[in-house]
Amino acid sequence: MSSRCAPTQGQIAALSPLRQLAFLALLREAERGGAQVLMATHAPILMAYPGAMILSFEDGSVARARFDDLEHVRLTRAVPADPAAFTHRL
Repeated sequence: MSSRCAPTQGQIAALSPLRQLAFLALLREAERGGAQVLMATHAPILMAYPGAMILSFEDGSVARARFDDLEHVRLTRAVPADPAAFTHRL
C-alpha cells in the first residue's frame, strides 16, 4: 500500500465489519513491508489491530488508552448483549 493509495476516512467509514477485517489484513501486509500507519477511527474493529498504540483524545488532552477501556469498545460489546437496555427510550 503506497501513501498515494492510502484510503481516507471517508472510504473506510462505510466498510462492513468483514471489510474492516480485510483492511486489517492489508495493514498487516503493509507493516511487513516496513510501513507505519497513523489512523484516526471510531471503529473498534480497526482499533483492535494487534500491537496498536491507541491514543484517546478527551477533555483537551491526549493519553494512551487500553482497547478494553474505550467507550466505543464497551458499547459495541454491550448493545448486542442487551439491546433492550439501550433502545427502551427510543
